[in-house]
Amino acid sequence: GLYLSEKNVYWPDEAQIKKLVDYLNVFIYDNMTEQFPDGSYRLHRGAPRGVLGTWEGNPGMDEAGRESNEDCWRSYNYLHVINTYYNMYLIQMYYAFDIENILPAKEYLLRAYELARTFFTAWMFPIGGDDRGRGGIHFGNMGESMFPYLVTALEKEGYQSEADWLQEQLDNKAEYLENAAYPYTSESAF
Repeated sequence: GLYLSEKNVYWPDEAQIKKLVDYLNVFIYDNMTEQFPDGSYRLHRGAPRGVLGTWEGNPGMDEAGRESNEDCWRSYNYLHVINTYYNMYLIQMYYAFDIENILPAKEYLLRAYELARTFFTAWMFPIGGDDRGRGGIHFGNMGESMFPYLVTALEKEGYQSEADWLQEQLDNKAEYLENAAYPYTSESAF
């Protein structure tokens, strides 16, 4: 999805964009995304939320005893989907396609922001605890270089408080990594 969305920012193909719309609406939003009462979104990593385990029991197993993917949120997955939503925002801004079920540009931008908000505030590992934001703040993740563009787009579209909040997270992350004795984890090592 990320590759196809990036390609279509520069070389749009209506049939491919329709596939992206279906991918984001049906697979990502309807099946892999779960919204919590606080407004944050969990992006499951491998199976639709309906077949996942529970934190109260064994997060690696669902109720029927099948292996589950609720054992980890995987911060890396957030960036792939955030970038895909951001690219769809650009596609709609540049070309304004009239494709069945395509969303307005601002809706794609807000979906990217909402996942970024979860990325920087929610724990992403089993059991949870007080490690909030550990996946977003403490690890370098492939694809984060687009965050300044997301901040700029939020400002441009009139979402100043969202842009300010996201910029604060980026500043906190930069300070954390600058002060870490060995900040090379995840894809940062490469």
